[in-house]
Amino acid sequence: MPRIPATPAAGNRDNIYLPLAAAQTFKIGAAVLMDGSQNIAECGADPASIYGFAAGAATKDPQDATKQIVYKAFEGQKFWMQTSVAPAASNRGVNYGITKDADGIWYVDFTKTAGVARMYVHDIDTDTVRVLVSVLAANRQIAP
Repeated sequence: MPRIPATPAAGNRDNIYLPLAAAQTFKIGAAVLMDGSQNIAECGADPASIYGFAAGAATKDPQDATKQIVYKAFEGQKFWMQTSVAPAASNRGVNYGITKDADGIWYVDFTKTAGVARMYVHDIDTDTVRVLVSVLAANRQIAP
């Protein structure tokens, strides 16, 4: 079954419209960072710095294919993300890493813990195999 891309939890109003870095091909919900030129680019594996999650696929914005809306990962902002396996109550209150699957969709990876944990799990939804997460303070990118 295909995964659902990351989406902000209800109440998110802190979005930003930014130019894309060169040669971006990410999908909706991708973990992104801001480069030194204030362009957004998809994060690499086990990202130490996360600016937010893409509201759309790279180059697919109908108004300007060189820009994309980003849901910023500010303090207190929560996102719904799918997981590597069905979540359980024991996943609440635990830090995990994130991984991009073969289809280009980012998800919370319960096999990634110490050393590569980037997300804190606030709650779980067993019906949709998703967790409510926030980016750990140490991994939130501060805008230049």
